[in-house]
Amino acid sequence: MKVASVGSALVDVFVHSSSFTVEEDNVSTLTCTAQGGKLPLDHLQIKTGGGGTNTAVGFKRLGFDATVVAELGSDDLAELVVKDLRRELVTIDQLVLEKKEQTGGAVIFVCQDGSRMVLVHRGAATQLEPRDIDTAVLGQANWAHLSSLSGQLATIEHVINCVAKHDQGMSWNPGSDDLELLAGDQLDLEVIPCQVLILNLQEWSSISSHHSRLRAVVPEIVVTDGRRGGIVYARGHQPLAYQAKSVQSSDDTGAGDAFGVGYIGAKLHGKSLLERIQWGVENAAAVVQQVGAKPGLLRRVQLERLV
Repeated sequence: MKVASVGSALVDVFVHSSSFTVEEDNVSTLTCTAQGGKLPLDHLQIKTGGGGTNTAVGFKRLGFDATVVAELGSDDLAELVVKDLRRELVTIDQLVLEKKEQTGGAVIFVCQDGSRMVLVHRGAATQLEPRDIDTAVLGQANWAHLSSLSGQLATIEHVINCVAKHDQGMSWNPGSDDLELLAGDQLDLEVIPCQVLILNLQEWSSISSHHSRLRAVVPEIVVTDGRRGGIVYARGHQPLAYQAKSVQSSDDTGAGDAFGVGYIGAKLHGKSLLERIQWGVENAAAVVQQVGAKPGLLRRVQLERLV
């Protein structure tokens, strides 16, 4: 089965220090040492990330023929992403390398308990346009997974129209900018051919006025809540709450992508609703125990043993 992942491709720089702390508030604040001072780090690592590449690698490890559709610059950071994807045997024919743009990246400050704060420059990842996407290739996929496209309305509509035209399956894990389009009724819920919608609790809460309509038109909605688990609204079932697996986290980055891949992968392999959730939980738990969004992604045989 062919799965196309449409989304971002980034390079993540992980900065670890026992001196970092995360405060529970609604303001994104980074506190540094005094001007001119230096803060010792425990270690620093560079990994590739972005919803498009994370999910493509995840689907490949679950046994699917995975293609990634994303935009990079034509620079050294792009080479890191391409090398990673080639090593994972992900099809990269639909990667766009744009000379005039810079590959996006993030600096991720990781605390001892795995919680984090992210500084992100999305760069080329925000520039994927309809003309960059070969609909003939996208149309050959059996399933399309759409992750954040930074509110690029024309691109989102282009993917949606392609999926509808070819009667494909589709899952969607929108970012906050994409949700603003939904909240502002710039995207018509009735024509989005989405079988699985995946959001975190904060994102779900931001579109509370659309909950009833979404539940009426989307067969499966997954609302994740980090270490607290989440809830699944599936047509024909009562809302099903689940618990996250208790593990020692090294880095929470990529947990959402990992859960989504596990859940959708199980669905495509014909698993029950409960098994889909269990695959998502196990995949997310494996990812957070390693640094980066990709290293911990499980293979199908591993999930079959665990669930």
